[in-house]
Amino acid sequence: MWITPTTAPPGLVVRGELNHCAAPDLRTALSDVTQVTAGDVHIDLAGVPHLSLDIARVLATTAIELSTDQRQLVVHQLAPHLVDMIRLLGWEQTPGLQVHEKSWRLR
Repeated sequence: MWITPTTAPPGLVVRGELNHCAAPDLRTALSDVTQVTAGDVHIDLAGVPHLSLDIARVLATTAIELSTDQRQLVVHQLAPHLVDMIRLLGWEQTPGLQVHEKSWRLR
């Protein structure tokens, strides 16, 4: 897994496999970004073919934490089958979570 911070918009670009072993590192990276960002946090997952339930929990938990400050976790470029997984879990209505599967990249 590779995690690269971004500034415009503030967030992360993540590449590689996101299995349960990657959850602590992703949680730390998201926490670091949320602490220095006043607004929404963006995460580009275009290079992520699979993610574990632990990773989905990290995304949902981060979104809920951000929502308490009227902010959102905006997930970009999530593969369609992973969007389906989020919907299957019923997490598409998670406060503060916005999921996009359109072609949109952070720089």
